[in-house]
Amino acid sequence: MKKIFLSLVFFFVLSCKNENSKNKINSEIKIKKEIKLDFFKSIPDTLDGCLYTFNYDSILSPQKNILLSNGSDITIIKIKGREIYLNKDTINTKQLSNSSYREVYFNNDYKLILNIEEYNSANEAALYKGTLEISTKQNFTKKYKIKGKGGC
Repeated sequence: MKKIFLSLVFFFVLSCKNENSKNKINSEIKIKKEIKLDFFKSIPDTLDGCLYTFNYDSILSPQKNILLSNGSDITIIKIKGREIYLNKDTINTKQLSNSSYREVYFNNDYKLILNIEEYNSANEAALYKGTLEISTKQNFTKKYKIKGKGGC
């Protein structure tokens, strides 16, 4: 009888642990889906003057932009079809060297860190590569490899 009771307790503990793992995995999958960046179909009129466009480093088409910026104070991303505007954090934005930059943008829901390196430039235009890191209020962070171009 004692062996049967211990077997049942052991089985119950394992099944609870397994259920908690499934719930954790399901919630992580749900969060990851919330941070998937959409492509812009066109450049919004709010970006005037200088323009910087970025896409995933694996995308060959330049029209598949996931991040747009005016280079001075506003960056836009798109999640679930909604344009999300972020303002530049001038305190944490830094030029790291002659050709690399760390730009930080934020709003009430997201924080975006753009680590980019200029690898080709001509006149007032340049090509960039680096990483884009997006954090949410729930402390979830997603990191992407990106490439882009920009200038005034």
